[in-house]
Amino acid sequence: MEGKDYIDLEMLGQRFNEILEKFEGTAKQFSEKSTLSEAKISKVFNKKGYLSIDDINAVIRNCSELMPSPEWFLFGDRIASANYQDKLFDLDNKVQNETYLIKRLEELATSNANLKAENEQLKANLKALEKEKIKKPEKEITEIKVYYKNNSFETYLLESND
Repeated sequence: MEGKDYIDLEMLGQRFNEILEKFEGTAKQFSEKSTLSEAKISKVFNKKGYLSIDDINAVIRNCSELMPSPEWFLFGDRIASANYQDKLFDLDNKVQNETYLIKRLEELATSNANLKAENEQLKANLKALEKEKIKKPEKEITEIKVYYKNNSFETYLLESND
């Protein structure tokens, strides 16, 4: 196949870094969990090296709970979404699929609730702003008188805006 690589190792490295950030522990602990050397983790994290096929398999096998799916790790959201649709009814992946779908639905429900709350807050703010609009005064100025120190004055008649 000519053109773009099917597996983009740079993007895979970025997703690997996302997994590292999600992991709650030290580099040494991640090294033990993933079976990758600390040196290898450091090289990939600092964009000085790439994961090998064996490394990729080890991460998928040992750190799957830190990623949405193995497809996501390999191909990113674009490919993972398409491939994931095909595997929804694969009985071998049923539990993993259900767990992923439940987690995704919970995330979407939370996001939806947050958006609804934000929308309600914006509506309330808009109503408050509408109440604060400058209201037309009930009384209208028709003339202004100016008094000077020499005891003289002038009257200015204002035109009506009606």
